[in-house]
Amino acid sequence: MHETINIPPSCVTPYDFYHLLVDDALMDVIVRETNYYAAQTIQNSTTKNESRSRAWKPIDGGELKKCFAIVLWFGIVPTPDMKKPWSKDRFYRNEFNPRDRFINILRFLHFSSNET
Repeated sequence: MHETINIPPSCVTPYDFYHLLVDDALMDVIVRETNYYAAQTIQNSTTKNESRSRAWKPIDGGELKKCFAIVLWFGIVPTPDMKKPWSKDRFYRNEFNPRDRFINILRFLHFSSNET
């Protein structure tokens, strides 16, 4: 017996297939929960006002997509360390997100509510 995989004919690019898994509704949830978790964490934190966490600005869907693209890129292009993609080396150069912003987004990345 052969199983049939129902892939829409409009899926032709890698992004089309990615979008089947990570659609706009899911991105909206991740953006909302990440921003909420960041605000919650910062409010309850005792860190210094100068810390990177305190510099948090809410993200939007476009910025989250860029961060996910960088994470996927890390899986494809081997890098010796996390700083390399933000170096001046043209092979690794990343002009999407500043490094500290990227790390901050990863720190607060949240997929669901903490409240039950």
